[in-house]
Parts: sequence; structure tokens; C-alpha cells
Amino acid sequence: MMMFEEIDVEVAEPDDEDIDLDELERRLWRDKMKLKRLKEKMNQDKEDVDSAKRWGKKSRRDKIWRAHDGFRSDRID
Repeated sequence: MMMFEEIDVEVAEPDDEDIDLDELERRLWRDKMKLKRLKEKMNQDKEDVDSAKRWGKKSRRDKIWRAHDGFRSDRID
């Protein structure tokens, strides 16, 4: 059994005073763009799943319709 040593590492976070306004605005804009792309991707994925479900249901209905139609045509003949 392998044991790991606990290592205490401090992450250097910049002070608020070290970051200028332009840098903060760039980061904020970049994060907003990332969030927008993620939301669009999630919506697209959801639409793809919904579309696949619709086509699956339509396919099943069409198969049942063809089966019933074949049965009816055999009865009529």
C-alpha cells in the first residue's frame, strides 16, 4: 500500500492592488465569452438529444403503421 506525504503548498494569488482595471475587464470579458459558448453548446446538445428522440418515436410509429397496413391489406385481399 502506497502512502502519500502531505505537501503544504501555498498558491500565490495576486493582490487586488497588483491587478489593473484593464486586466480585470479582459478577464471578465473572456469569462463571459466562455460562459456564453458553454451555454450554447449545452443548448445544442439538448436540441440534438430532443431531435434524436423525435426521430426515434417517428420511426417507431412508421414501423407500426407499415405493419398494420400490411395486416389490413392481407385482410382485404
